[in-house]
Amino acid sequence: AVSQRILHAKSAVIAEDDAATSSSNGRYILLPTTGDSEHFAIGLQLLQNNIIFVCIRVGVPVSDLWPAGAMLLNLQALKKFCQLQVLECDDEVLQDH
Repeated sequence: AVSQRILHAKSAVIAEDDAATSSSNGRYILLPTTGDSEHFAIGLQLLQNNIIFVCIRVGVPVSDLWPAGAMLLNLQALKKFCQLQVLECDDEVLQDH
């Protein structure tokens, strides 16, 4: 099981998007490392599911989440949730003093 996870994890690389214009802040895309797109697709699906799992595990409301394929939007929802938690924690600490 671990060897399969490693295989899927190694099946993608981050590359610069040739379609990105020089005025953009640099865009990156995931590309398969080999001609085996099946491992890439499985690895991408595992990544999408892991992001959803982490979001739910830490307490991001499900209503704030997007479909699993919208990884960046879900990561943004996670970031906003964590920032809100930090602010609430800071407020509690200040009130205790």
